Amino acid sequence: MLELSQFDFKYYSFFLIISYGVYLLYRPVKIALDNNEKFKKYDTPKQYYIIKNFIKSALMAIIFVAMVFIFIPNILNDIWVDTHNRLIGVFYVSNDLAGLFAVPNLPKSTKLHHYTTVFLFTLICTISTEEENIGRLIVVYTIFSCIPFLVNSYLGLRFFYTRGNELTDKEREVNNIIDINRILAYYIYLICCILNWLYHSYFLLKKISIGEFNFEYLIYYGLLIPIINDDIILLSWLKNNKLDL
Repeated sequence: MLELSQFDFKYYSFFLIISYGVYLLYRPVKIALDNNEKFKKYDTPKQYYIIKNFIKSALMAIIFVAMVFIFIPNILNDIWVDTHNRLIGVFYVSNDLAGLFAVPNLPKSTKLHHYTTVFLFTLICTISTEEENIGRLIVVYTIFSCIPFLVNSYLGLRFFYTRGNELTDKEREVNNIIDINRILAYYIYLICCILNWLYHSYFLLKKISIGEFNFEYLIYYGLLIPIINDDIILLSWLKNNKLDL
């Protein structure tokens, strides 16, 4: 049961502070990228979309390093630490909240995805993962979402791709790096999605079989629909290499 008295105001306040800090990062990153000729040719919404993905990729890479040494070993040993889990959420979701304010003209599907992650982080600050509940599901989904951080780096790097037959050696080199990023991102993302969905399917079937599936789980799995839909669309796009610049 969700209880307001259990709400972790400390970590939620930290989340808002970090989100504001990420929002402030957009300006210096833009100044740095303004030195690139390709970047300067794009309009402001697209520039901020590129920046958003670079920042998110960097944040998720940092989280991933921490997860390898702390969070994943804990979960494999069935150790669930609320403060650790909320810390993951702070850095993962902060970019989504900052992006809602910093990036103009975000697609509706992206906005819905960001609103959903902010809502799920709010839930994590309300419930404990020490018991087998939706909190654990949220943590697992967040972990598998952080591992393929190369997806976001590709979403930003693709705008530096150069089309044409008469390319310089440097342009070919950059194109090759971007395509390697795409291939690695696709396979890592695919593996993470499969493992994530398998875990969620196992958890769902287990709860149904023992008669513990309730309204809270129904709401949670319903909220996952737009997120999973985004995953499927992005996987298909990565596979087909549709560089829509």
